[in-house]
Amino acid sequence: MAFSTIKSMAERVREQDPAARLYLGVDFGTRMGLAIRHLDGRYAHSMVQFSKGSHPGVKFKNFRGWLTQTKNAHGLFDRVFFERIDFSNYTEAARSTFGFEATLLAWCCLYNIAVTPIANGTHKKFTAGHGRADKEQTMQALRDLGHQVFDDNAADALSILRCGLQDRSPI
Repeated sequence: MAFSTIKSMAERVREQDPAARLYLGVDFGTRMGLAIRHLDGRYAHSMVQFSKGSHPGVKFKNFRGWLTQTKNAHGLFDRVFFERIDFSNYTEAARSTFGFEATLLAWCCLYNIAVTPIANGTHKKFTAGHGRADKEQTMQALRDLGHQVFDDNAADALSILRCGLQDRSPI
């Protein structure tokens, strides 16, 4: 008796177009920005909040669960881009940022997904024209490209993703 293999949407698309790639961009924080470039080239972006629970590790466990659910829904990412933070003036923000980064790196290692850190000033310069662009300038630059961004965390994730892909084209 032969069993048929159930293929994900991503596997079927990649069979038809081997050049199709799935990418994720992440802006770490209590309110985390996330952006996906789908296999057909469309972009999607949002903000998710992973709050603390009864244990200090709950938000990181929930983030890992979100990553796995997203992989299961969309397919295995070809590369993940994230904002590299060199330091933070706030202890809790630093713990969260580095905790999320460690969780992301371990998850990507588990699935053999390439990762690329993008410096804050690098993605802002790429998107808005200068490395010290504020949140509103970054959001406006993305709106000028046709993205409907309303949340600065989602805008940063989209900026990180587009910078990593060196995608300057309007949608």
